[in-house]
Amino acid sequence: MNPAVAAAYAQHMSGDLAQAERGYRERLGIQPDDAQAQQLLGALLLQSGRAAAALEWLERSAARDGNDLVAHLNLGAAQRAVGRQVAALASFEAAAQLDPGSVPALLQRGIVQFELRRLDDALASFDRLLEVGAADSGTLLYRGMVLLELDRPAEALESLQRSLEHEPLAVPTLVNHGIALLALHRHAEALDSFSRAAGLTPDDPEIHALRAKARVALRQFAAAVTDYTAALRLQPRHAQVRFDGAMVLMRLRRYREAISWLEKLAELDPRYPYAAGAAFFARAQLCDWRDYDSRRWSLLDAIARGEPAATPFHLLCATDVAQLHLQCARANTQARFPAGPAIHGGPAPSAKSSSRIRLGYVSGDLRNHAVAHLLVGVIEQHDRAQFEVSAISLQPATTDTPGTRIHAAFDRFHDVGSLTDAGIAALVRDLGIDILVDLAGYTDGHRLGIFAHRPAPVQVTWLGFAGTCGAPYIDYLLADSMVMPVGADNGYAEQLVRLPGCYLPNDDRRAIAVVPTRKVAGLPEGAFVFCAFTNPYKINPAIFNVWMRVLAAVPGSILWLRSMGEDAAFNLRTAARARGIAAERLLFAPHVPAMPAHLARLALADLYLDTVPYNAHSTTCDALWSGVPVITCRGEGFAARVAASALTAAGLPELICADLAAYERCACELAGDPARLTQLRKRVAAARSSSSLFDTARFTRQLESAYATMWATARRGAAPAAFVVELVR
Repeated sequence: MNPAVAAAYAQHMSGDLAQAERGYRERLGIQPDDAQAQQLLGALLLQSGRAAAALEWLERSAARDGNDLVAHLNLGAAQRAVGRQVAALASFEAAAQLDPGSVPALLQRGIVQFELRRLDDALASFDRLLEVGAADSGTLLYRGMVLLELDRPAEALESLQRSLEHEPLAVPTLVNHGIALLALHRHAEALDSFSRAAGLTPDDPEIHALRAKARVALRQFAAAVTDYTAALRLQPRHAQVRFDGAMVLMRLRRYREAISWLEKLAELDPRYPYAAGAAFFARAQLCDWRDYDSRRWSLLDAIARGEPAATPFHLLCATDVAQLHLQCARANTQARFPAGPAIHGGPAPSAKSSSRIRLGYVSGDLRNHAVAHLLVGVIEQHDRAQFEVSAISLQPATTDTPGTRIHAAFDRFHDVGSLTDAGIAALVRDLGIDILVDLAGYTDGHRLGIFAHRPAPVQVTWLGFAGTCGAPYIDYLLADSMVMPVGADNGYAEQLVRLPGCYLPNDDRRAIAVVPTRKVAGLPEGAFVFCAFTNPYKINPAIFNVWMRVLAAVPGSILWLRSMGEDAAFNLRTAARARGIAAERLLFAPHVPAMPAHLARLALADLYLDTVPYNAHSTTCDALWSGVPVITCRGEGFAARVAASALTAAGLPELICADLAAYERCACELAGDPARLTQLRKRVAAARSSSSLFDTARFTRQLESAYATMWATARRGAAPAAFVVELVR
């Protein structure tokens, strides 16, 4: 080393950077080609944050001595600092070629490969570091991050745990450790990692947001809102945090707060995915109809343009146009649950020692829920000589009567809520499930991602969601000819299987408790009771206007609604007064958790008024089972025709109206004709034992016929195709 360079280097090492820089520059003024001075000056400039100025000298140094490993490392560091990742990778590659065991070269090469999304190459670099004995915390951290990006969370977790053994308080490692645990559905452990990280770095909004995700998975919704609020306090313009927090507020039924968060989000990003639909739905839950028409048309226009403006479920209360629902569902599926590499056919049907078809029902609602109430009789009556029936339950079994009954109805009950989608798919394959049935669609708690892995030869959606999933990996949608008239197939991504009668199952063993008196139920003794025990989001200005005109036309009548929170009740009473109806004529029934008691109380109603475009579905069956006639207005889409389907199967087609004007006339005429209504109620009561709607055994045989046809098609190697199931007499 030249004496002048040596002196400057000594100053450099002692921290006197200004004097060292002068020394290097003086030497280069005398000897511009001194590669060592060039390299050291470049390193000093890089060290002091002047990467762009360092590049000139480091490029010269590396060019003069291509065998200097340090020169390539320094040059790569400068190139990376100014955003020239591709050039930096070439420099680190050159360094690694000079010394294949160089830890700095391998580490920096792997980091840049990671930044360039060359994930397989990056993993090879970090694995090579482990081979040469460089299993330090940084190497293990980066390796874990690469494995997370490769969607290999179990391997990532192992690497990150090893990193934490070296550095237990490393915040980036704790955060990625939590992310890996989240991906593995080990939510409580993920929460612990994020909480430790938050304790060390309380001002990082991302850590609060991640901790909120863990809390949501653990159903700690109120605590999750606290975390989202903390994240927004630190980063108010964080759009995803604001949206995610609003969704949790909606789960807590804190709709006013959710709307406030979504309105702020609209200011930040007017087209944030799914936000417009969520805001529309939150207002619908409050029966807040301010600017209803403009908001609705704006939402529908966005969907028509192909924007991801709403989830399929949130769109159900806004329109009954099947093509819009299909467009919305396809966009959601492609964005959130894309198909795996083999979307057609899945695993081939195999020769089995058992001739029975193995059914797997996937649901988070096998508990005190409408899906379970409808389905339990079918599960009990499946022909075990032909079918083996498994529950793939996304929630643990409950110990209440509905939960224990449906748990016992299955041959096997698998609690899979703690598994990933891929893990559940692997279990389905291991179980040899032939036909996998999704009972959720896009309803709360769904796991459509399981089906994206194509774990079963035949995949079906049914019951929980009144519409298409828009997914190429769902083969069939179970429906009937009323909810899906012949010719409507182009509004659905699946092949349509039309069951005879109504596609809804019913349990003919459902008990009804002793019917209470009207006084006990809080109803006036002499009033005509119109009933609409529906969710508030299904009530819209058009149907409410009809209801108020009916109340005005029927003296002494009242409208009996379900409990729906103070805000929605206030808004509906206010809307009633604005239409000339006393607020006292709207009565709200408190929640009754036990189904027999609910059905008994429902029997006190004189007439059930349905909603459109989102009908009462299971509630229509509840009302008819309780002996209460239901008037519906048949719409165009699936969700708008379910009540019509049930009434047809019950032998009551005259209660299906073609438009709201006919619906209004029918309600007024029946309320004004006690003799006719009495006869109608007798027919409704008789339908419990005489109609196909409540014939559980016959429905089950027809459903099994559908499954057998699907399975025979798969066994032949033929593509799924629509078909109509023959009526079983």
